[in-house]
Amino acid sequence: MFLMHTLISACLRGVPPEVEAVAREEGLAPHHAARAVARGRIVIPANPVRPHRLCAIGEGCRVRVNVNIGTSGVRCDEDLEVEKAKAALREGADALMDLSTGGDLARIRRRILALDAPVGTVPVYEGGPASRERGRRRRRPAL
Repeated sequence: MFLMHTLISACLRGVPPEVEAVAREEGLAPHHAARAVARGRIVIPANPVRPHRLCAIGEGCRVRVNVNIGTSGVRCDEDLEVEKAKAALREGADALMDLSTGGDLARIRRRILALDAPVGTVPVYEGGPASRERGRRRRRPAL
């Protein structure tokens, strides 16, 4: 039920349990929230593979706090980034954005995804380090 088009379709037919739960949390009438989801005025980030705490973002909802975290080629301390993410969630952050560009990006992402919050990423950021590594392996000696 968590695929975007499926949640929108479900909202056109009624009030799905996910929408009812976040509407209650937001102090919205469930039918209003379902109508707003169907119209694209409220979104509920969800992942069918990784359950996490749901939140509504959009018209009539509380302001959300999204915390950006991530390693870089200059500072690559994944433990620090995970601790920053945990601290942000403890202090009330609603969502996380992993902007990592350095280190083992897949491992860092797995650790961030283990937290109970919606997480966004920028997949193209993974292409930069991978491309640089391929370039190092392919470099030819200067003529």
